[in-house]
Amino acid sequence: RLTNAIAEYHTTLDLDHSFTPAYHNLGAVYQKQGKVHEAIEIYEKALHYEPEQIHTQNSLAEVEVDRVKLFNQVILRSQTAISMQPDSADNYRKLGLAYYHSGHWNQAIEMLKIALQLEPNSAKRQADLSKVKLQLDQHLNQELETCYKSPQNEEIYHRIGQIQLMKGEFQNAEHSFRQSLKLLPNNTIVHLNLGETLYKQNKLEDANEAYSKVITQQPANMEAHQKLGMIAQRSKHWDRAIKHLKISNSLDPNNPLTHHYLGLAYHGKGNLVQAITAYQMSIRFKPDLVTVYSDLGNAYTEIGKSEIGHMFYQKFINLAKYHQNLKGSVEKTRSKVLELEY
Repeated sequence: RLTNAIAEYHTTLDLDHSFTPAYHNLGAVYQKQGKVHEAIEIYEKALHYEPEQIHTQNSLAEVEVDRVKLFNQVILRSQTAISMQPDSADNYRKLGLAYYHSGHWNQAIEMLKIALQLEPNSAKRQADLSKVKLQLDQHLNQELETCYKSPQNEEIYHRIGQIQLMKGEFQNAEHSFRQSLKLLPNNTIVHLNLGETLYKQNKLEDANEAYSKVITQQPANMEAHQKLGMIAQRSKHWDRAIKHLKISNSLDPNNPLTHHYLGLAYHGKGNLVQAITAYQMSIRFKPDLVTVYSDLGNAYTEIGKSEIGHMFYQKFINLAKYHQNLKGSVEKTRSKVLELEY
């Protein structure tokens, strides 16, 4: 019946391409079938002809949520595949494209680079990476151009900073966020973005100040508590780190980064069993969170379970060897493996 309905609505739209009820009903049929992308395309066409149609707007919002869930499932499956087969270029490609379609551009580029590294002579791998990099550059440059042509106010400075942050231009981003805060000092989102920019520059005290301002305005802000906990962990203030990370975890129990840093804080304090539990939770939610495997290796070795520690060290080496920024860690872990073997 649904297939017949789809055919009938398409016939109607062939006769009158601006008949919005047919678009809406067709979108609803696709949504029932679980065809998320098709439903979104049809709802957007309906809104092109009747932008104020509340019913269609609500349906589009519902299916957008479904799309996010769908991509999250694809991402988790791809991460799991990588953790089990870290030498498969196709696994990295699938994860990269899932990141790309869900708007995580930089993560997409990172995964597609590894896919190309595994198959350097593949025209397909080269094309995937070039396409995403080109589209990201074009998108960001167009947005920047629009911002520079607009009247400079707190919103424009904020958007410029966000674009610069995505481009990895951290000093420029910091300047833009501070310009925005001069005009609107209590903007929580800008303080969050400023904190992230400062954190990426290793300006931990300044980042701590920015995130603390967020907590003052929004005591239940998950990201701010997470970052305050991460800063405290890096500064070896274990109890403070655990306090903030526990709050962050209570606000979002499925965040792998929070579990990882909570594990690091417990580990630093000497609570190895709790550290292992937190580490295991982090890779449950993100199986390709590479450095956790090394941390698990350390924790198990320290409690005297060297065979399990050896297994996790080897897992880390297999996953990390394709990440350029982890070369030093791979060599150190290889040395630990040799010590355990002899």
